[in-house]
Amino acid sequence: MVDRLWEMRDSWCRRGNAFYTLGAATYLDVCGGDGSLERYEVIHDNSNLLLLSRFGDMLEEVRRAINQITGQCCRLTDRFALPGFHIFLAGSLHQRFRDNLHLDLQYTYLPFEADLFTPTLTFTLPLALPSGGAGIEFCRRSGKDPRGILRVEPYVPGEILLHSGRALHRRAYFPASDRCIRITLQGHGLLVDGCWILYW
Repeated sequence: MVDRLWEMRDSWCRRGNAFYTLGAATYLDVCGGDGSLERYEVIHDNSNLLLLSRFGDMLEEVRRAINQITGQCCRLTDRFALPGFHIFLAGSLHQRFRDNLHLDLQYTYLPFEADLFTPTLTFTLPLALPSGGAGIEFCRRSGKDPRGILRVEPYVPGEILLHSGRALHRRAYFPASDRCIRITLQGHGLLVDGCWILYW
């Protein structure tokens, strides 16, 4: 899968310093923009075709895995952006580019019939990680500290990690060399009428 991504480097979308995506992402193309769906729809129409043609087998494996983990119906839809890829090259893995803690509420910008109580999930499938490791950092409640305590959940290549997206979290910082890369498949799910709708 990583080799396929490198072959498609001309299709990557630059998002920041040595940071790219393949696919539309609600948090970048709607929330990070003017809140309009127009740009997101143009990007996801084009990127969905590309993702299905080159990674359709992988997306189907992920759909089946989430179906098995949740025990509920799970489907992909071309109505929204398909799960896509985060590609962090070495220049974006330094501590000064650390993410802010956040909740995954980007679905509120999309035309879902959902509210803040609708069940959600966020998933990451790591494909290539820096030699020093990678992971996600969650802010957990602690009786000793009202602000909570940060705990790291390390990623394992090829092992999908699911969470609700409703706990404060961010990309964990691990020291990285100038030749490291961090590539993950990213997506979200929203439970609508008993079925998880997967999107990004």
